[in-house]
Amino acid sequence: MLARIEGSGGAAQYLAVDAPITDVSQFQSVRMRFTMHNAGTSAITAAPQLEYRLRGTTGYTSVPESLLKGIPFSVDREWVPSGGAAGGTKQGPLGEDIAVDEFLTGSQGDSLAMVGHHSMGANPDRSLTLPSDSYTEQEFTVLVTADAKYLNTYEFRVTNGRIMLAGTQVATVRLGAPPTLKLSPGQHKGVAVRAPQPARGNDVAK
Repeated sequence: MLARIEGSGGAAQYLAVDAPITDVSQFQSVRMRFTMHNAGTSAITAAPQLEYRLRGTTGYTSVPESLLKGIPFSVDREWVPSGGAAGGTKQGPLGEDIAVDEFLTGSQGDSLAMVGHHSMGANPDRSLTLPSDSYTEQEFTVLVTADAKYLNTYEFRVTNGRIMLAGTQVATVRLGAPPTLKLSPGQHKGVAVRAPQPARGNDVAK
């Protein structure tokens, strides 16, 4: 399940389960929530890791914990109300639990629901253990950087050290069209020119 975070300190606006975001923009933050289900007969321990790829390519890459040149995403802190008399916002925590009664992706039949976690800084996130026939929800907050390409579609998944976790789905995020250039009064559209060339001397000694 995906959610938009609109503006500094804005509330997350969740979409329907499995619905893609089709018009995200650069510098926008998105929440990505996944169901993790252990349908086996033995407990499993996993360190959920968020990975991405450009649709149509092979191989996933881990989403970094900080801004990196050429990388279109990073795991990001959220801004929350400061709670002070003057208002304003402050950076939120690096992570927080997701109570079972706050799950959004739906129940898994008679399986046992375990407390989930929301990461806003760590990838992979802290380890968790799922008993036999149990499930939980894992969420990451992701910043779309300036290196994400407009009109391109990216796919995200949660793994345990590159191993796809059972019961998880792929989330899809597509960037919209680039914003329209709006000129201020007195401004004019320019034309592309060649880069300046190195000047050559006349070989005359001074």
